[in-house]
Amino acid sequence: MNFRMKLLGFSLLAMGLMVGQRAEAQRLEGKELPPDAELGRLTVKEAFTDTEPQAEDDDKHGKPPVEFVPTVPVLVDGVLYSPEELEKHGIKVVRFLLDEESEAKGTLRGFTNAASLQEFLVKQGRMPTDEPQSPRAASCPSYFYEHWYYGGNWFNMHAGSAYPWLGSWNNRISSVSTTCASWTVLYSLPFYVNQQLWIGRYTNVPELGRYGYWRWWWGWKWRSWNDNAMSVAVFW
Repeated sequence: MNFRMKLLGFSLLAMGLMVGQRAEAQRLEGKELPPDAELGRLTVKEAFTDTEPQAEDDDKHGKPPVEFVPTVPVLVDGVLYSPEELEKHGIKVVRFLLDEESEAKGTLRGFTNAASLQEFLVKQGRMPTDEPQSPRAASCPSYFYEHWYYGGNWFNMHAGSAYPWLGSWNNRISSVSTTCASWTVLYSLPFYVNQQLWIGRYTNVPELGRYGYWRWWWGWKWRSWNDNAMSVAVFW
């Protein structure tokens, strides 16, 4: 390895440490909770209830959104699809799952209904619960940031809590960091409906913009998860 390669390696390592230290410093300094959102609770049964798709606002902040086609392929029923292939075959994925394994492979898992997601989690032994299974589970926060790479304002939530409506934090979450909670779930509309992104324990998502979902607006189209969550839940 020549000197330039070593220097590049050290530079990348230093950048990674700085990002980690910045995120940790923000966690220690305090948090900005949504002042106009009421903390609630979402049961496991409610989380696995299918709902009819609802139209999403196609003109947020007075501007039409930029169409986003994610580069991350989606694994559905054992078959890996690009977003274009999903559209071509008419596969409407509304539940996406991101954990350490899929993150390492640069993919998402996709499920077309609640039953298929529940079946997968049961087989994996990874179903969430309504009550903590150990004393440690009572302190398993997930962190939500308004900018990529854990920048800007932020808030956290512990396992067993949920926000049915994020208030001033609607459409502001751009990165997520989880700890020991089983699943942290982002929903594209208030009250836990429409598209969902399930994020596993100990999973860092520095750029939600890498991932997309189908939205319904006079037809199914893709939209980025960046700045597009309106309710969230964290499960034991």
